[in-house]
Amino acid sequence: MNGFPYVRRRIGEIAISVIRRGEMKTLALAAALLLVGIQSRADILIYKGTMVGKSGPATLQPVVNTVFMLFNPEANQIRFLSLFRDIKKVRLDDPNDVTNASAAILKGKTATILTVDTSAANPPNVANGLFYLRGTNATLKVATSGLTTLNQPRVFGGINFKSGISVGVGFFTEVKLNLVFQEKRTVNANDANQDLDSAGNTLVDEFKALGFTEQ
Repeated sequence: MNGFPYVRRRIGEIAISVIRRGEMKTLALAAALLLVGIQSRADILIYKGTMVGKSGPATLQPVVNTVFMLFNPEANQIRFLSLFRDIKKVRLDDPNDVTNASAAILKGKTATILTVDTSAANPPNVANGLFYLRGTNATLKVATSGLTTLNQPRVFGGINFKSGISVGVGFFTEVKLNLVFQEKRTVNANDANQDLDSAGNTLVDEFKALGFTEQ
């Protein structure tokens, strides 16, 4: 995907050369190549999994059990949708920028690591936290045309820890995450040229049809 602007520029150069020489067959080929470039976008990966953990004080909302993560590896952004099944609520969080790193691991494989520093300070309130996911890269089917595969984790595992003081009261959250790639939802999103917003809204609508309401 990083080469997409170059592809468009090069195709344009070919088209100008073609027009000057009157080679219509080559022009048709150039147009076809441009169409392939347009269809090569694959912006969204969708994962489903669990968040298991504890938090305190007891007045805090319990950690949800089921979540979806939408990941745009090109823009280095993620977005979470959370399901509160006991009260039939669905919540779509705002997108978050992530640090997206790749590291070599054993047996010639690579891993993708996503992190977010969730620390914040507004004296006398303070919070220290880290969101961290890691997975071993594999070839994933992400669309039915254009760029049909990406090298990204099939499974992400990680943590989301936060602790601090708010209005003089200490708090903590300790969450473990396990997320599994959703091929069908991902292919549908990319075939429809969806981004984080439209893919997230599609998920919300899916659960509204099942009787959930937005939180």
